[in-house]
Amino acid sequence: MNKNETAMFIGHRLCSPLNYENVHREVLKAILTGTKVFVSGADGTFERFASIVVNDLKKKFPWVQNHLILPDADFKDYDATLYDKIIFPQELKIIPHCFRITARNKYIVNSASLAICYLDHTYGDSGETYKYALEKGLEIVNLGRLK
Repeated sequence: MNKNETAMFIGHRLCSPLNYENVHREVLKAILTGTKVFVSGADGTFERFASIVVNDLKKKFPWVQNHLILPDADFKDYDATLYDKIIFPQELKIIPHCFRITARNKYIVNSASLAICYLDHTYGDSGETYKYALEKGLEIVNLGRLK
């Protein structure tokens, strides 16, 4: 994965209202400016929703890839048909289970240059991932209420 051609999704486990057109616009903009790979953790409503949008856009842009990054090899709560690759990073194997979601989220941030988000607040796993993405200098687009 080329970091400069990779975008990620950050969103709360529960978020609403999600607007297909807004997410579609930002994913399309990312594709038109060179993004070839989208990565996410599929833990939240927004990440799953955004993966559906990427899948829809793959009909017009078949070179675009949608990757799911798992926090654990046994993680099964996802729709495999949405993803081109499902990855469990080897470096997560040595991390205690209770810290793997945080480590996976940092792995995703470190793989991307753009974060498309749906955030209303900065607490919890999504908020911590957002703060880490800011710290790492990712371009941030937030479709939620957080300003």
